[in-house]
Amino acid sequence: MEERSKMNWIISDTHFGHANIIKYCNRPFTNVTTMNATLIRNWKALVKNDDTIWHLGDVANNDFKDKTILSELIHSLPGHKNLIIGNHDKQDINHWHDVGFEFVSLYPVIYEKFFIISHDIVFLNDKMPYANLHGHIHNAKVDLSDCYVNCCVEVNDYKPINLDEKIALLNRK
Repeated sequence: MEERSKMNWIISDTHFGHANIIKYCNRPFTNVTTMNATLIRNWKALVKNDDTIWHLGDVANNDFKDKTILSELIHSLPGHKNLIIGNHDKQDINHWHDVGFEFVSLYPVIYEKFFIISHDIVFLNDKMPYANLHGHIHNAKVDLSDCYVNCCVEVNDYKPINLDEKIALLNRK
């Protein structure tokens, strides 16, 4: 069997445990248990243990007050996990390290020199040579140029996006 090389992934706005997100964003799930199971299954089907995955925030409902349950969930997901904190990720950086994220940032990150990964949209001027991979807007229709990529699960079939393929596509534009 041929061994595949390590891959990089990106995902945003999973909102594990957040029942109201189903109605707010018209997610196709009857309950939070089914939603969580689908998100977990999709993540595990794509991401391998040696891969890296960037989560662009809004990981879980703030009702995940039991750090142990959230830690078990995050540790059960494969990959080296990095987090750009979102507006619903109210806990401090140490909390996110403790539950299983290796890298945590409050701010957008420059990735591969020309890509800004962030929770919220980072508005770019036409003269800037960057593209923005972001979350936060869920399935809202926002008229943005091709240099913006919505990484929210609602517009990506509730699956992580292959970051390497997305960057290759953006580089061709």
